[in-house]
Amino acid sequence: MTLSLLSTDMEPVSINGAIAGGVVHDTLANSSSPYLTEFIQPTHTFANSPELDVVIVPGGPGNRDFNGTQPHIDWLREHATLDQIDYLMSICTGASMLARSGNHRGTKRHDQQGGVYMGDVC
Repeated sequence: MTLSLLSTDMEPVSINGAIAGGVVHDTLANSSSPYLTEFIQPTHTFANSPELDVVIVPGGPGNRDFNGTQPHIDWLREHATLDQIDYLMSICTGASMLARSGNHRGTKRHDQQGGVYMGDVC
């Protein structure tokens, strides 16, 4: 199995929530030493993505930026249709990106709480 991480570019992505338009959380520390966080290094861009069997669309506050996520939506529409991949999943607010891409049509889906049927709002 090969895990591919796609992004708009090859820059490392911080997981601390300090993304454009995202939520920055205050942190508590025992000292004023530099704050450490983890980064995710993409393996491919949307332009050179390999063929995939499974696509997982993550959630997070960045998904609410409709203009900023348009490249993601475009890639999902072109490369993650149900006739091209075996499984299409989302985590939390990633469901809204799937809804915007239209790739969820004809499938069972719910929001992250299971309380809203995405077909009713998209």
